[in-house]
Parts: sequence; C-alpha cells; structure tokens
Amino acid sequence: MGEIIEFPEGQYNPSRRRLEPEIEARREPDGNPELAALKVPSEQRYLLNAKLQRIEKDLSHALSDPAGTSKKWEDSEKVDATSRLFDLDYALSGLESLKSQLPETYHAYATRIVGCANGIRQLYADYRTDHPDHYNPREMVYVHRRLRELDPDHFPLDLVDISDEEFERLGSDGSRSIDARMTPRALLAEYDPDRFRRIFGPKYPPATLERQRRFWEVQGARYLKDWQTIERVLTEIQTR
Repeated sequence: MGEIIEFPEGQYNPSRRRLEPEIEARREPDGNPELAALKVPSEQRYLLNAKLQRIEKDLSHALSDPAGTSKKWEDSEKVDATSRLFDLDYALSGLESLKSQLPETYHAYATRIVGCANGIRQLYADYRTDHPDHYNPREMVYVHRRLRELDPDHFPLDLVDISDEEFERLGSDGSRSIDARMTPRALLAEYDPDRFRRIFGPKYPPATLERQRRFWEVQGARYLKDWQTIERVLTEIQTR
C-alpha cells in the first residue's frame, strides 16, 4: 500500500460470458400485460419474452429464504452458493437491460429482490463459507454493486465481508500495465468511497493529481471518465 502511482491504470470488464441454453420464445407474451401492450415488432416482443423467462429462471435459482418461509427450490439437484450468486448477477444484468422498455416489470422484480434481502445476505455468507480459502471477492462486490443500485438501504456495504487487503487487491487486477487498474479502481471508488480514500488515497498524493489529469486528457476518452471518477472521490475528502 506504499507505492506512489504516477499514472493510474486499468481496464477491467467484470462482465462474464456463459453459454446460454436456447430458449424458445413463446408465441404470446406469457401473461405479461406490459409486454403485450408494448408497441414493438412481434419478433422483438418474442425476444423480450424469452429474456423474461431467463430472468425468472435465474431468480428462482438465486433467491431463497434460509428460514424456509419462502418458495423452496423446484429443481431436484442441489444448487450451491456460487451458482446462485452467478444466477443473481445474470438476472440483475438482464433486468437492467429491460428497465427502459418494461419499467413496471422492472419495478415488480426489483421489489421481489428487495423483499428477499435477508436471503441474499445469507447467500453471501454461504458463498464465503463454501470458499474459505479461495473465494472470489470480485464476484461478491460486482453483484453487490447491482443490488445497491436497486436499494442501498436493504443492501448496505456491510452485506459483503471483505478485508482491506482484499479490497486493495481488487484494484490491482494483477497487471503491471499503467492503465490496467483504472477501471477496477473507478468501480471501487463508486462502490465504497470512504474505504477507497483510506486505502488508495496514499497512492495518489494531491500534488500529483493535476499531472495525472493532464496525462489522461492527452490519452483520450478511453480511461478519462474512470480517472475523473477516481479524482472526484479522492478530492471529496479534502473538502470536508
């Protein structure tokens, strides 16, 4: 934590790819009145319906009540915490893509997810228990960021148990490139500004900020937005 970073870094694309099973879009919008009323070509409506089916399936696998007061698993096979966490991420990503076209549907799913906040807290605890020595804090933080966009009060920062050392490693991305850590650090700055300032602040002395800003302005827009996020969060502590 002692190095001085002259020029910030990185590109990290936290999105993951998976092979999606083909879903046959039903000929009707499957009982969703908002989708049925949407004025789009029929082919697009079928694709949206297929996406809704995928979201529903992912959420059915991801959301559970550890106390047993909500719907139990319908699948006979055991789904571990890692698969459930990934399914929650896929569902949240799919919902975000539907937000503008199907706002009522988005709100209904968001309300459902928030209502399962206690179960999701237990899911994070189970994930940590299942991976005591080799769990991936990056996955935990990335899904948590999406949850906090839905409702930061129901999904507070202490939902995820990550040490300062782990938080710092998330901002390195394992690369020596001068730009390989820019995006992950910008994400961390937005995710937990206070911890970011405490851990990464010493790496960015105030006297170097203007020089770094000029550097990224010359490089173009690729990482400039990330740097602006980092600088904004770092500067906030100086105005308090």
